Amino acid sequence: MLLARALIHHLPSVQPFFQEAWRTLADGGLFIIQNRTPDDCFLPGSAEHVRGYFFSACPHLRNIEAKRRFSSAHIRQALHSSGFSLLSEETLWETRAIHQSKQELLADLSKRKGRSLLHQLSELVHVIDTTLEQDGPIVEKDRWTLWIAGKEVER
Repeated sequence: MLLARALIHHLPSVQPFFQEAWRTLADGGLFIIQNRTPDDCFLPGSAEHVRGYFFSACPHLRNIEAKRRFSSAHIRQALHSSGFSLLSEETLWETRAIHQSKQELLADLSKRKGRSLLHQLSELVHVIDTTLEQDGPIVEKDRWTLWIAGKEVER
């Protein structure tokens, strides 16, 4: 089994990586990819989907984010052309953190640095403070897409 979690958006192309995954996996092996698609990233902001506020704060970053994310259709095509059979594709919500209050969430956001271009937004805390009405608890979640592909026979 090979797991690629939060990896492929750092690659200029997924095809060479998928071909290497095919080469290294034994017959019957599973290739599991967990990453965000543009559809995952651009959901509206809410108490559960705090990342949705990022692009409200700085909409000019939407194009930058879209360029580094692959669509589900692109991933399916790349898996197929690399010889994999897609066994499953689904979205899932992962709890990132539970904040007891909006102030706790805002304090956490203000400390985030360097993990993503989105965490460098100076206006983000203000946008969430003025937009998010819920005070707490706030269950912050990230939506991911998960692809499970199988290597059935050596090509």
